[in-house]
Amino acid sequence: MIIRSKNKCLMTRRAQMIVQRRTLHKSPTTQIVQKSTLTLSKQDNKRLWKNKTGNDNINYKSHKCLIVHDPFFNNFDPRMFSKWFDVTTLKFRSISEALHKGSLVSKIKALGPEVVYLHVGFGDLLDKTEGDTIVDSYKQLIYKLLESTKAKICVSLVIPVSGYPQMNSKLKQINSLITDFVSHTRNQSKYKTRVFTTNNDVIGGFIDRTVGPNGASVALSERGQKRLWIQTRDSLQRALGITPPRRRNMSSNTNPRNNTHNE
Repeated sequence: MIIRSKNKCLMTRRAQMIVQRRTLHKSPTTQIVQKSTLTLSKQDNKRLWKNKTGNDNINYKSHKCLIVHDPFFNNFDPRMFSKWFDVTTLKFRSISEALHKGSLVSKIKALGPEVVYLHVGFGDLLDKTEGDTIVDSYKQLIYKLLESTKAKICVSLVIPVSGYPQMNSKLKQINSLITDFVSHTRNQSKYKTRVFTTNNDVIGGFIDRTVGPNGASVALSERGQKRLWIQTRDSLQRALGITPPRRRNMSSNTNPRNNTHNE
């Protein structure tokens, strides 16, 4: 009886030791796997989803963009622009200056932007340059950029100004001819996805006119500037095929109007 009791105790102790060994062997492995999984998850979130807005569900990739602009963009602040774009600006008074000055192509090659946004031409109208000359300058510049660089080209059409009927009539003809030219250029297979236009007719209602010692001057109102920045952002996103996620609790009526052509 004593021998059987001892054997039974020994067997019980051995069984307990085996269970303990299995538990000790299994438990650390489970903890390591869990820690490893959690660590990878944090790393992935940090690497893939980190952005400046604090929204952990959006992956912002910053696209290089060059905005070639006239005085209407004087107050533009790249730091306050869309998180989707790393923006550099280059100012020209007119399209003829952008074409003949020679610094634009070298700037694009040095910067390497994905898209070039052209917003120039109003200065040519103020200089009373012939409409055909302005359109020819646009054509030459667009072809020059398409042939000399790899960037996409988004042509922002000239903003109309209320109160100048003769100039606006000339402006509409220029914008129409530029739009037709871009449409024709897009029919060529190698340029189909590289050149676009965007319409700025809606911005014309936000231009303020003032008369001073040096004559009349025009400038965008603060509201007009914001509208132009939004339209510029939307045009760049469409040119690059970016589909931003919809924000919650926003009515569809608050979305900016789509004024982009040739897309």
